[in-house]
Amino acid sequence: MATNSDSNYPPNPPSYEQLYRSNSPGNNESINMNQDVTKICEFRNSDNQIIRAEIKNPDRPAKNYFSLVVPSIGVDWGNFAMHLGVSYNDIKIYKANHRCNVDMQCLNMLNAYSEGKKFTKLQLIQNLCQCKLRAVAELIYSE
Repeated sequence: MATNSDSNYPPNPPSYEQLYRSNSPGNNESINMNQDVTKICEFRNSDNQIIRAEIKNPDRPAKNYFSLVVPSIGVDWGNFAMHLGVSYNDIKIYKANHRCNVDMQCLNMLNAYSEGKKFTKLQLIQNLCQCKLRAVAELIYSE
């Protein structure tokens, strides 16, 4: 029977240093996916300028954030899709499948693009910034 005097009761919460991880080379610690991790990340925008941002959980799957970014991408989704390497014919198909719903066109494109590959939150942010959609990317920095 555990008592309040036991040394591991209540369990100690992780320290700030344990929660905070940098993207420095050689940091190979395993990370519990239920634990929030913040990293300082650097990437380039559409003007080739370096952006340095503190991003929460950058290695989580990008799919977790589609519902937050899709409404803000709007009609720019076609240019974003082309930047990702989606073919013009596939873009036409997404448009035809949901003629009156730009959000569904974008969501279907992102789901198809990310299927079968590791597409992370950080990669989503990087691609949004490179397509002049930094304001959209900033929506998910701390999510």
